[in-house]
Amino acid sequence: MAVSIRFGWRGHRLLAAAAGLAVLAVAGFFAWGPVAAALSDGPGAVRSCSWPLRVRGRAGPAQVNLIRCYLRAVAGRDMSGLDAVAYRDPPPHLTSARLRNSNDARTGLATATFRPDRIDGAYATVYIKYADGARATVDIWIVNPQSSNSWRVLVGS
Repeated sequence: MAVSIRFGWRGHRLLAAAAGLAVLAVAGFFAWGPVAAALSDGPGAVRSCSWPLRVRGRAGPAQVNLIRCYLRAVAGRDMSGLDAVAYRDPPPHLTSARLRNSNDARTGLATATFRPDRIDGAYATVYIKYADGARATVDIWIVNPQSSNSWRVLVGS
């Protein structure tokens, strides 16, 4: 005894719509990973910071944000803020000497000139000129090449 099921044209449309939704759901599941990684801060990302800064040279948004966070930490003499933007392997030895430009950072609009390394794009040197004329040089490095938001300040040990 064979059972025959007839859908009619409405049933075929429903079946086609259900199959289409299933394909879209599976495709969305696999496509969401890279999209979510691109939209998220990703591993090793620095939180967003607001600090006045004039930017010169070639720099991405994550690099500019890193220097904004660095300047905010220096201006506020915030060791934990400085630790948040520092490269940690091995853990940096942060001292108050690293905050020597604290008064300079508070004087007004600083200018950061970014100079990417000619050989290795994972490194860049940032020349900071404070409003009062003081100058500082900071090296930055990308911790996780898969995440453009993982730039860190290299501090001496």
